[in-house]
Amino acid sequence: MSRWKSYLILVVEMVVVVSLGKSLIGVLRTRDKIKDLEARKAKLEEEGKILSHRLEKVQRKDYLEFVAREKLNLTKPGETLVIVSQKVGEKKMTKNDKEEGLPNWKKWRRVILGF
Repeated sequence: MSRWKSYLILVVEMVVVVSLGKSLIGVLRTRDKIKDLEARKAKLEEEGKILSHRLEKVQRKDYLEFVAREKLNLTKPGETLVIVSQKVGEKKMTKNDKEEGLPNWKKWRRVILGF
C-alpha cells in the first residue's frame, strides 16, 4: 500500500510541476506581448503627436494660402498669375556643368580650400 501512495504522490507532483511549467511559459509569453504592445503604443502616441502638429499646420490660414498659391495656382483678386517656363532644349547651367572643364586638381582645391 505504501508503494501505491509513493507512486500516486510522484504522479501528482509531476502533474503539478508540468502545470507550473506551462503557467510559467504562459506568463513569460504574456510579458513579451505586453512589452511589444507598450512599444507599439509609444510609437503610435509619437505618430499621433506628429499628426496633430501636422493638422494644426494644415488648418492655419497661411498654409491654406500657400497651397492655394503654389499648388493650385490661385491668385487674390487683382493679382495676375505669371508662369515662367523654360524653353524646349534650353538647359539649366548647374554647378557641375561649370566645373566640367576644370582639371581635377582645381576641383579638389575648390572642395578643400573653398576657392
